[in-house]
Amino acid sequence: MKWLLICAAFVGLAYSATNPLGQDLLIGKGVGLTEAEAKRNALQDVSSQVLISVSSSYESSKIRSDSTLTTNAKLNTSAISRDIELDVEKFFETKQEGNAWSAEVRIRKSDLIKSYTQKQRQALESISYDSACSLNPKHQRELQSALDRAIHYRDVLNASGGSSVGEAKIAELNRLLLEKPTAVIEYSESFSEARILQSKLNKELSKFFKVLPANDGRASVVKVDLLIDGDYDNNQVALELELLDCHGSSIYTGSFDDRYAKDRAAAIGEFSKRADTRAYKLLNAWINGK
Repeated sequence: MKWLLICAAFVGLAYSATNPLGQDLLIGKGVGLTEAEAKRNALQDVSSQVLISVSSSYESSKIRSDSTLTTNAKLNTSAISRDIELDVEKFFETKQEGNAWSAEVRIRKSDLIKSYTQKQRQALESISYDSACSLNPKHQRELQSALDRAIHYRDVLNASGGSSVGEAKIAELNRLLLEKPTAVIEYSESFSEARILQSKLNKELSKFFKVLPANDGRASVVKVDLLIDGDYDNNQVALELELLDCHGSSIYTGSFDDRYAKDRAAAIGEFSKRADTRAYKLLNAWINGK
């Protein structure tokens, strides 16, 4: 019976739940077994209205012939899936009908525009980078996340009738993030004993960087050192990675090692079987903050 009451109430509200964003107020309606649940559903109704409008704007931009908009549409697909944050003043009306509650919430569109203008401004102000250097993969990921937020805020503003405050910076960052980070790789002399491993490491590092044959002054430098220590049948092999920016400042260091009851050549051969995969996981964990 409770579910029948809720469904009946929802049907009764469905025809009036939508509210064009061109009007002064955003109105959401919801039902639930409790007053709190009905309020949550009413807020979700408002969020859905805004998100539908944002998604519609996104779809329109995709089919336009302008190349910049087409590129941005491809880049910013993830931005439209974000939740709509309604941290503004809300006006609720609730009503209990039997065992169910219905709720209506009203939000001033001007408040939403003001809130999202501030959010976008803060997101753009948090973005900084050294134009003299190529981005490193971790910084690139962080910038992409910040840019996605700024784009999401811009799209909500546009859908709500507001004005974006950072189109030039968004376009600049879109161009920057299309470039793959560049790096030169410097291997220690000990890799003369591990050419196969060096080749395998080149393949893994190229997943993170565009590897240059020589430094162009902007590229990062990846230093890779292979350390072998031990005697005839007991050797420890270690791999050390260090990433430096174009100014020579260290950005990241990482290492791993194993000990083998084998001679030097056999220990290097055994270590080389998985060292490339381990190096990839090491860098990937750093980039993703794990």
